[in-house]
Amino acid sequence: MNPSLSICIPTFNRINYLKKTIDQLLAILPDDDIIEIVISDNHSTDETFSYCCELTNKYSYVKYYRQEKNIGLDLNALDAIERSNAEYCWLLSDDDIPLENSISRVCKVIREFAPILVYLNYAGFKDDHELKTLVRENKSDEACTSQHEEFLRRHLLNHFSATVIQKKYFVKYKHILSEYKKMQFLRGYILCISDYMILTEKKLCIFIGEVSLLTRNNENLLGNSYNPLSIVSEIAIHYKCLRENRLISRKIESAVVNHYLRGFYHIIIPMRLFYNDIHTSFYLDRIHKYCYRFKNYYFYNLPYLILPIFILKPLRSFYLACTRRK
Repeated sequence: MNPSLSICIPTFNRINYLKKTIDQLLAILPDDDIIEIVISDNHSTDETFSYCCELTNKYSYVKYYRQEKNIGLDLNALDAIERSNAEYCWLLSDDDIPLENSISRVCKVIREFAPILVYLNYAGFKDDHELKTLVRENKSDEACTSQHEEFLRRHLLNHFSATVIQKKYFVKYKHILSEYKKMQFLRGYILCISDYMILTEKKLCIFIGEVSLLTRNNENLLGNSYNPLSIVSEIAIHYKCLRENRLISRKIESAVVNHYLRGFYHIIIPMRLFYNDIHTSFYLDRIHKYCYRFKNYYFYNLPYLILPIFILKPLRSFYLACTRRK
């Protein structure tokens, strides 16, 4: 019998995080649904291989695949999806924590509504202070809709671990990955497939309002050779492509891109302070080229990109103090 849900986990050299995520999954697996865990290892050089081999020997529902070389986050995630055996796949990061009853809740929604996509509410936490900071308001309701533009504007499908997709439709649009790679997208653009999928297929989407997982927020975007300046420019390029393909209106494009521009300053500040080597002209030119049409670029991004360091330091202290108070 095929599983009700495949939990697809791409991983690379984060054995300590992966163990915490797997431990939590094993603790909350429901008794009344068949669940499959698919781990796709992007050729890790730490202890991931031996740990995952132990898992597969102990649990028949855990599947482990190791890439012969590092193929990048997006292709590794896609590989996990394509190797899965369920009709639905939950894309779960190796450093995020699903909460109790989250799997049962997802399975229940899938059985009752057969949606093309389920998006989960989530809350963030930080390692350094073990604080749990609510990202969205915790709600008990479930929002079902076929108004896909409004769904994108309202729920912002921006988090990997909050996404559950119907596999056959998601794989149908996998060509988006190669197209976006040619446009010099760096990573995480696998989520762009979800937007094309729901906007083109026009099938039911569901947002689960009750918080279902905790997402790690430790500025890890600034590590492992990933330039965070690409994030907002890639979002702007993506929504421009959606508009040019007549999948969304200019109004939705403006609303979503301005939203991201407004929240991006808290990544720019530590980038300027501690990772100035990735503050390069290529990414500065790119963010200006694709974001100059949006008003929030001038209020929330450009000042932090050009202000001197001695001003940015107190701004960062102020931001951290506000975060801790929450």
